[in-house]
Amino acid sequence: LDNWLTAHTYQAAHGWFGPLQLSLFASEPEVQDLASLQSSEAAWEPGITLAGYRFLDPVLPTGQVVRLDLQWSAVAAVDEGYKVFVHVLNHQGQVVTQRDTEPVRGSRPISSWAPGEVIDDRLGLWIPPDLPDGNYTIVLGLYDPGTLQRLHVCCPDGDAITLGTVVVENGIAHVKP
Repeated sequence: LDNWLTAHTYQAAHGWFGPLQLSLFASEPEVQDLASLQSSEAAWEPGITLAGYRFLDPVLPTGQVVRLDLQWSAVAAVDEGYKVFVHVLNHQGQVVTQRDTEPVRGSRPISSWAPGEVIDDRLGLWIPPDLPDGNYTIVLGLYDPGTLQRLHVCCPDGDAITLGTVVVENGIAHVKP
C-alpha cells in the first residue's frame, strides 16, 4: 500500500496520535495532459539541483491540497539525509502552512541518490480552510534535520527559493508559479 500511495498520491500531512497514524493525501490528476515543468536553476551547496517543478492546481477552495511535482538531481554523491521544506509565507514572512519531508515520502533519501540520477517527487501542501484573504509566497529549501540548519542555495542566493504565490480571495486559492 505504501508504494502505491507514494506513486499515485500527494501526501500533505502525516502524524502519530498515540498508536494511531493519520495522513492526508490528494489523489493524482485524472488528466494526463499536464503542463510542462517550470525550469529551475536552483543548486544547493552539497550538489543538489532542482531541475523543475509544477503546481497541478491553479485554482482550488481553501481547505484543499495543492499538488506539487518536483524534479531533483544530484551533481555528486551526498552523504547527508537532508529534508525538503515547502512553506507558505504571509506578507510578514511568517509560515502559515508548510510541508517538511524527505524526498518521495522518505523512500528516496537524498543520501541514496546517484550522481546524475533524476528523482521525481510529489508533495502535497494543505491550504488551511480559514486562511485569510491575501497574498502569500511559496518557498522551497533543504535543511539538515539534526541541526535544523537550512542549506545555502544559489540562483538566487539565500536559504530558500520562491516557487510561486497563492492569492486567497473569498475562500478560493489561486496558485501561480
